[in-house]
Amino acid sequence: MFPEHEQSDHVDHKYTESLKRQQLRQPCRYILQPLENKRSDAQFFFSQTFIDYLINDIIIKGSWDSVICIGCPTIFENLNRPGYKTKLHSYLLDYDYRLCSFYSTKQMLIYNMFNGHIFSKKKFFQENFLSKTKNCLVIIDPPFGGFHRALANSIEKLFQSNDDIQRNLIVFNPYFLEKWINDAFSNLKMLDYKIEYTSTSSLNLCRGKKGSPVRMFTDISPSKCPPLDELNYKYCFECDRYTLLTNQHCLQCQTCPSKDGLPYKHCSLCQRCVKAERKHCNKCNVCHLPNQCMTETTKRECPSLSDDNEKKKKKIK
Repeated sequence: MFPEHEQSDHVDHKYTESLKRQQLRQPCRYILQPLENKRSDAQFFFSQTFIDYLINDIIIKGSWDSVICIGCPTIFENLNRPGYKTKLHSYLLDYDYRLCSFYSTKQMLIYNMFNGHIFSKKKFFQENFLSKTKNCLVIIDPPFGGFHRALANSIEKLFQSNDDIQRNLIVFNPYFLEKWINDAFSNLKMLDYKIEYTSTSSLNLCRGKKGSPVRMFTDISPSKCPPLDELNYKYCFECDRYTLLTNQHCLQCQTCPSKDGLPYKHCSLCQRCVKAERKHCNKCNVCHLPNQCMTETTKRECPSLSDDNEKKKKKIK
């Protein structure tokens, strides 16, 4: 941000004039564009529909007195907009330095979520915010493919001086990273709600016909998380949770197995549910797509390995 008399110094840049108070309160919605550098700081903003759902149907109805938003400034700015009548205290931890023009250290700190380092003055956050917090909801939107164990350690480090605070966690990540998330956060469960963003140019690469691959991982009871909408979701009495209409409950596995929104079927030989288009192969004893048998495909040998094998044969002779 800069005063009007310095406007001539910024003629080569894009800028917005005569900012209104509402724009300043919601910079990610009205002023800032998502960063799009895929290597260092690719950024996605949640859709307004999902933000309204998260705040109205989960956050406000919960028993938390505080919310910490890590890497999700759009949720933070909506929690603090005049339209929401909530007594929740909220704080933003983010790596986007542009946000420092809109928030003081009483509202936000520059934070690296993977090494737990806080770059700004953290006195207010520790002595005023955390000291008054008893029950906290932590919402994290990390870069996809980040080191989840490092993220888990950073969260523990954040609360190490206030370990008496009760807390719940929500993490957003693609469904195909479920294994790594469960390794780092053993108490998180994945909901098959499709989380939409406003900037989906990069997400479209892995969307296909299945929609957004991003899911919500949380330790909040699934029964306390209502569906995103009534048309595409149903209630599963066996699982005591809402799930996609296409996600059919399996009596053998005792779960709704679909991760990507496509139908699954149970394979009695594999003793697990697999994607509906896969068939069990008696040769390799797994379910796979047609013409993908592991015993019939030729394995390419590495040249260095083949040379080593020839040397071993010569030595034996």
